[in-house]
Amino acid sequence: VLRNVSTYQLDVGVIYAPIDSSVVATSLTFEKLYTDTFVLTVPPQHPLTRRKSISLEEVAKLPLIHYPPLSHVRRYFDRIFAQSGLKPKIVMELENEEAMERMIAADMGVAFLSKHRVQNGKLHAIRIRDCQLACDVGLVFPPTNYLPRATREFAEMCRAAANKSRLTRSE
Repeated sequence: VLRNVSTYQLDVGVIYAPIDSSVVATSLTFEKLYTDTFVLTVPPQHPLTRRKSISLEEVAKLPLIHYPPLSHVRRYFDRIFAQSGLKPKIVMELENEEAMERMIAADMGVAFLSKHRVQNGKLHAIRIRDCQLACDVGLVFPPTNYLPRATREFAEMCRAAANKSRLTRSE
């Protein structure tokens, strides 16, 4: 997405804040919309559903359904495990949270999913002790002073949705 926005193949992108690649170096503009928090997600029948929290060391021993190696979220989690001196037991790699949800529900493993995605009640969320797992989500714009009207409208819709979601969660 960053490459496509920087070469004007895309007018705007929605991305996790690139911790490991510099938006400034590519002269792109990043605008934070919200912070996405991740939780460990298990199926409803899993023995861990009785727990509210778990250590990262315990997670490393579980069969983990994970994001692909080149995804930002995967690199983020790889860094967290590496900083803790842990190597997770990855049993499957999937591109999107919907597919991960299905595999968790089929009891194929556990996964880190966005906290708001797990609030639908179908799966059980467990927070990670002593570790805040979160990434900023935002819009990235090309290095230009002009944005097409459709891009401006899309960005405004994203801002409104992020603000509405923030208000709903705080109530």
